[in-house]
Amino acid sequence: MNDCLLCTHASTAPTEVYRDDWWAATVFPALAVPGWYVLRLLRHAEGLAAMTQPEAEALGRALRRLSGAVTVTCRTDVVYATCFGEDNRHLHWLVMARADDIPSEQRRGRLAEQAARLVDPARAQVTAARVRDAVTEAAP
Repeated sequence: MNDCLLCTHASTAPTEVYRDDWWAATVFPALAVPGWYVLRLLRHAEGLAAMTQPEAEALGRALRRLSGAVTVTCRTDVVYATCFGEDNRHLHWLVMARADDIPSEQRRGRLAEQAARLVDPARAQVTAARVRDAVTEAAP
């Protein structure tokens, strides 16, 4: 597990916007786009089938709360959540606000390809603080 990028990042993640007993969402430095977060399973697991039942149930709650907070904070009606897991073999989701000014040919699965152009660490930190507040306010 020492070579797991997300486990390593977890120990130094300065900007957490969501956490429960199973999942945590943070700004990931290489993807420091305002409204984009990596939602990762707190224990190291390498795929959806590796989740326990409580982890799977908590995933639904985490995605709902996080995407709701991103929707309100980023003033968008489109929030993507995708799970690839090929490059980083740790179960995680990329939750991405899709801004209205993103051209149609750069939407859907092509949005993640725009990360390098959209990275703005300072704005990502400001947005993260607002998302964290919105997640806390929406707590059940």
